This record gives sequence, C-alpha cells and structure tokens, in this order.
Amino acid sequence: MPFTISGSGNNKTDVVDDVITLYEGGTYAESGHMQVTTNGTVTTVNNTESGSILLLGTSVTLIRSDGLAQRIATIDANDMTIIVNGLTRKFRK
Repeated sequence: MPFTISGSGNNKTDVVDDVITLYEGGTYAESGHMQVTTNGTVTTVNNTESGSILLLGTSVTLIRSDGLAQRIATIDANDMTIIVNGLTRKFRK
C-alpha cells in the first residue's frame, strides 16, 4: 500500500490503506481510505463495512450487513486473497 487504480484521463483512485478483521462468532469489519482524483480535484474517501462470514475449507465468504454484496476470499497460511472485477487484493496477517 498505497497503490493506484488508473482511470480515464487524469482520473485515478489511490488506495491508501485497507484492513479486514475477522472475528470469532462469524463476523468481520473492514476499514480503509482512498484518495479519488477527478479532473484534478482530490477527495479523501473513508470506507467502512461490516458483516458476517461463512467459512468453507480455505475459503471465506464475506457478506455485507446490508446484504448488497458478497466477496469470496481464499486463505493460504497468513494471506487472504480477494479477486473482484479483475483486481486482486492480498491481505497479510
């Protein structure tokens, strides 16, 4: 971190930080920050999300508390990998 997701022209999103915490009892919380540049104007965006988790072998399904989205992650030792829309995000313990 940080890393940049390029957009069209001068538009881009810089992911500053992102943390996912898995809790006993089957829940998770995620928090992070992004800087979004649109036509030269930079806006800081705070992201928070929480929900429940389902474990199956080495995979974890993260289900948002509002029910609007699910993400499937794979776990290998101390790494959790999530691939969404061609973007790979790796979280390390």
